Parts: sequence; structure tokens; C-alpha cells
Amino acid sequence: MLVLQVPGGVEGLGRRVGAAGASPELAEDLLDLLLTTYNSAGIGPEAGIKVAQLYMSGRISSPEGMELLLRLCAAVEPEKTAQILRKHGLNI
Repeated sequence: MLVLQVPGGVEGLGRRVGAAGASPELAEDLLDLLLTTYNSAGIGPEAGIKVAQLYMSGRISSPEGMELLLRLCAAVEPEKTAQILRKHGLNI
């Protein structure tokens, strides 16, 4: 099993990305990854509800939303998550 290794942890990255004004495009790419993964069994119903709430309220790219998206994506698709982060200039 591949694990996404992030200095300061995924949660720390979520705060840093959110504080830097995370782009809606990054949030969209991470959300697309969550919605298309074959590993969706790793995403609990509570997390899915929280993602939906953040999306519907327009807060998916907030620090809270980015942290949740990053945590979930890193858990189910660590390699693809790293690729998305690199695509957006966030080298880990």
C-alpha cells in the first residue's frame, strides 16, 4: 500500500494550502478524484456527507474543505493525489 508522505502531515498541508488561498481548480480536481475512485469503500458516509455539505455551501476550497479533500484523497488514492498536487505547483 502506497502512503502519501507529506512533511507536517496531510492535515498540515491542508491548512497551508487553504491559508495560501487554495484555488477552486485544485478543490475541483481533488473532488473529481474522490468521485471517480474505485477505492470509495475507504470513504465513510460521514465524510461523504461533510464533503457534500461543504460543496453545497460553497466552502469546498476553504481551509476546512481542502484539509478534508486532501485527507480523503490521500487515503484512497495517494499517488493520484500527489500528481494533482504537483500539477498545481505544490511539490511534496
